[in-house]
Amino acid sequence: MSKKRIACLALGVIAAIAFFLIPPPAGLTAEAMQGIGILLCGIIWMVGAVFPDFAVMIAMLAAWVVLKILPFATAFSAFSGTSFWLLLGAMVIGVAGSKSGLLMRIALAVLRVFPSNFQGQVLALLTSGLIISPLVPSTAAKAAIMGPIAKQISDTMGYENQSRGSAGLFYAYFTGFTCFGPIFLSGSFIAYSMLGAMPEGFEGVTWIQWVYYALPWSIVMIVLSYIAIVLLFKPKGGTQFDKATIADMSKALGPIKRDEWITLAVMGGCLVLWMLERTIDVSSAAVAVLAMTILVATKVLDKADFDKKVNWNLVFFIGAVISIGSMIKYLGIDVFIGDTLTPLMAPLVSRPIVFVLGFVAVVLLARFVIASTLTTTVLFTVALVPFGLSVGISPWVIGFIAYVSVHVWFLRYQMPLYLTANATAGNGEMLSQRQAALQSASYIVISTIGLLVSLPWWKFLGLMP
Repeated sequence: MSKKRIACLALGVIAAIAFFLIPPPAGLTAEAMQGIGILLCGIIWMVGAVFPDFAVMIAMLAAWVVLKILPFATAFSAFSGTSFWLLLGAMVIGVAGSKSGLLMRIALAVLRVFPSNFQGQVLALLTSGLIISPLVPSTAAKAAIMGPIAKQISDTMGYENQSRGSAGLFYAYFTGFTCFGPIFLSGSFIAYSMLGAMPEGFEGVTWIQWVYYALPWSIVMIVLSYIAIVLLFKPKGGTQFDKATIADMSKALGPIKRDEWITLAVMGGCLVLWMLERTIDVSSAAVAVLAMTILVATKVLDKADFDKKVNWNLVFFIGAVISIGSMIKYLGIDVFIGDTLTPLMAPLVSRPIVFVLGFVAVVLLARFVIASTLTTTVLFTVALVPFGLSVGISPWVIGFIAYVSVHVWFLRYQMPLYLTANATAGNGEMLSQRQAALQSASYIVISTIGLLVSLPWWKFLGLMP
C-alpha cells in the first residue's frame, strides 16, 4: 500500500473517531454525528483510493447497521427502490446495445449523412451522440464504442495527433457521447442516482418532464458546443473525410441481425413507455426490468453476458450512494442542514445568477478533491436540497446544477470517464492535456451559460421562487 493510501486510511479513521467523540451541536443527535463521521471516513478513503469505491460504500452501509446508527432496511433501502431497478434495467439494455452492434450501426449511419469536412464531421459526432444518448445510460460504454471511430475519422482526414483537427474531433465525440448525457433522464446513470437521492415525493420526475425542465440548457449546450469546437479547433487545411471508410465499417457489420432487431424494439419500446409513464401509469423501473427480462429470455444476452458484462461494481456503488440520502433523512441531518444554510444562503435566492455561479464554483472546487462525478453529484444534491426546499427551489434544480457542473477534466485524475474515452480513441494520442484543459474550461463556460439561460424558464415552471 502506497504512503498516500496509508495516510488516507489513517485520516479517515481519525475523522470518524473525532465525530464519535465531538459533542453534537444543537439540532443533531449523537447517532447523526456518528453517521456523518462514517460517511466522511468513506469519502476520504475513496479520495485516496484506499479500497475500491464500491467496497468502501457497502462497508459504510454495513457500519451504520452494525453500530446501530440505522436499521438495516433504511441503510440498504436504495436496493429495493425504483431508482436502483431502473438503473439496473437500463444498464442491461446498454450492454445489449453494445454487444449486438446496434449502437455502432446507428453511429455509422449518422456519420454517413453529414458533410465530409471538419465542420460536418463535428456535427455528425455531436448528432450521433445526441441520438444514442437516451438509448444507453452507460457513458463509458458509449465512449468505448465511439472512441475508435473518432480516431479513424481523424486519421483518414490526415490530422496529426494532438493537432487542432484531431483534438477538435475528440472534443466533438466526447461532448456528444458523454457531456450530452444530462439532456435526457436515460442519458447517464448519474441522472437516476440523482433522482434516487431526492426526498420522498420529489423523486418521480418522468422522462418527458426531465427533457422539458432541461430544455434551455440543452439548446445552449448543443448550439454553443458546436460553435466552440469550430472556433477553437478548426484546422487551417480544408481536408475531406473519405466516407468509403465508414461504408467499409458498415459493410463489415453485415445485414441487421436478429439480436439487433430485438434490441432496437426493446430500446424503442422503453423510450415510448418512459415518455408515457404518467399517462399509462406504469413505472419506468418496471419497464426497465421487463426490458431486461425480454433481452435475457430472447437470448440477446446470455448468462455469461449478465454475469460479466454488467458492471456490478458500479451497480452496488450507485445503490450505496443513493442510500446516503436515506441516512441523512432518517437521522434528521437534512433538517439541520436546511436550518443552518438557510440564513446564510437565503439572500442569494433573490440574486439567482449569483447563486448559480457560486454553486458551480463550489462544485468545481470539490472536483479537485473528489474524483467521482457520481459521488459529487449525489453529495451536493443531498446537502443542498434541504436548503432549496426551505426557500422554494425545486430539488430537481439543485440536483441538475450539481450534475451538469461535475464534468471537469482539467487534470487527468478528475474524470475517469475522460481517461476511458482518451484511451479508446487512439490510446491517448488525439489530444494533449493542455487541449483537454481548454475543452474542459469551454464545457464549464457553456454549461454555466445554459444554467443562467434556464433561470427564467425554471421560474416560469415554478421550480424556482
